[in-house]
Amino acid sequence: MIRRLLPSGTGRISSFRELTPVQIQTSASRQARPAKDEVLTAPGGSLHDINPRIAEKCALVRMGRRLSFFVLTGQQEAGDISAFVASAALALGEAIPVPILVDQQGLRAINVGQAESRMAGRKGTESRARLNALIGRAAASLTNDVKLDRSAKHSMVRFQKNNFLSDPLDRFAMSPEDAELLITSAFNFADAGDSVEQPTVDQKFTITDPEKLPANVQTIRCQTAALEGGGRRLDMRFIYKATEFSASGLSQIGLLPDHLDHLYYVQTVGAGLFTIAAPTDNGKSTTLNLFSIDMVRARQSRIDVIAIDDPVEFMAPEICQLAMTERLDGGDPFEQKLLTTLRLAPHAIKIGECRTFATANAAIDAAYTGKLVMTTQHTAGAFGIPFRYERMGVERHVAYDPDTHVCWMSQRLVPALCQHCRLPIDRLPVDFDRRRLALIKAFRPLLERHEGSYFVRGPGCGQCLLEAGAGMPGLRQRLLVAEVVLPDRTLCRLLESQREQEARHHCLVALNTPTMALHGFHYLASGAIGLEEFMSIASPRQLAEDLRSVAERPGDRQEFQSTRDAAE
Repeated sequence: MIRRLLPSGTGRISSFRELTPVQIQTSASRQARPAKDEVLTAPGGSLHDINPRIAEKCALVRMGRRLSFFVLTGQQEAGDISAFVASAALALGEAIPVPILVDQQGLRAINVGQAESRMAGRKGTESRARLNALIGRAAASLTNDVKLDRSAKHSMVRFQKNNFLSDPLDRFAMSPEDAELLITSAFNFADAGDSVEQPTVDQKFTITDPEKLPANVQTIRCQTAALEGGGRRLDMRFIYKATEFSASGLSQIGLLPDHLDHLYYVQTVGAGLFTIAAPTDNGKSTTLNLFSIDMVRARQSRIDVIAIDDPVEFMAPEICQLAMTERLDGGDPFEQKLLTTLRLAPHAIKIGECRTFATANAAIDAAYTGKLVMTTQHTAGAFGIPFRYERMGVERHVAYDPDTHVCWMSQRLVPALCQHCRLPIDRLPVDFDRRRLALIKAFRPLLERHEGSYFVRGPGCGQCLLEAGAGMPGLRQRLLVAEVVLPDRTLCRLLESQREQEARHHCLVALNTPTMALHGFHYLASGAIGLEEFMSIASPRQLAEDLRSVAERPGDRQEFQSTRDAAE
């Protein structure tokens, strides 16, 4: 209840600086407020049209004849908030209320409680039921993302699986008004996120409570975005407790023997910065978790691995998972948690993702102390990892220092062709799509020089349509394609001087390390993946360059053929 948050009294003040001491209140969860308690700054309130930046930091609440003011800790003396609450109190004919300090969750609970009370009734109940049905259906089909688009006149729901969108789902057809209500229901249903819903502002929130989620889902990460013309999009990303290969060990997920040797070396060294790079939805977090578990088990659980994630996407008894908390000074919580983690004396530290300079810098500092620090990035390939760190603000000589980086890894989850309806490129139907033919034409000179069984995606059949679900007909489960690089000084110097092709050549010839393009070519030449799917790994030009480099190594043609046979 809001009444439980109030101090014993309020008073007239000319400045927040006169408050000594200020009552500090936090809130993990709150019940819906009675109708007579009105959050004036929440959607539907008399002051709801305030500046969105102010609405994210404070709330004015009318409780009968009493006006209460809640503000995020550390923001009570901000000039824009001071001016707003003073002018609002004057307009309402009230004394300026004493601020009550709350955390992000406490402020969110106040606003969500007000929104829930306004949604009471049949419409609100139907919206919550529709949201639960949508989440359940998506989880049952192992959908990666649920996308809800609402315009002024239309709305549609589509599932995304294996990077392909489904047709609009008739089962979840609804009016634009009901779609907007569903987005509000999702915002209120979440356990953490922005403190107040603002339809014109891009927002994020997360559902993590196991009692709210299907049994196979760990977390649902939600993002809204304002669309042109007054529309709105909601994307719900599903993080599952198990994925296509997470039930297996590190050695069973499709890595090449060279990949495994490099990763086992990293486990043995036990120091430095290990970064896995991939675009969104390509399993980098799962691979990092499997690596961590494998390392702990290989040492009979006699080493301590501490994980820092926000939100938590994976729980395992082998890993100590720290809870994320907000910093009172508004700084990067990952940076603070890393400092705490070092005082806990772990053998290795797992950071869910390096997003900011503060996190990257703290991770590198931790690696300098002799710890193995493991993290992920959104980067296209292993050779782009040091450049990505430099773009974050890490000093150039550190970003390209082989003494800092023990390993770079990049990967893709590439959809496999249905073996029952795939089409051989030399026997395509006469009405085959010209756009797809253009891609085959680009690959043909290369494929004519390298023997293999080459196919493209088929139209779909009884064997794959049911399995595809929301995905693309003609495709089935996904295959892991990766590159694992142990950088040396020559490789780092070549990348620092932006000579990537020479760096790739050095990696293939001097370091004897297969690139992601070569790993993918094993699957392409055996007919496991198609030409279109291979394009998510490398271009025809890049593949040709890597094959040319491999041909320069004596005896590697036979080694390459045997690896391809293993892929088949």
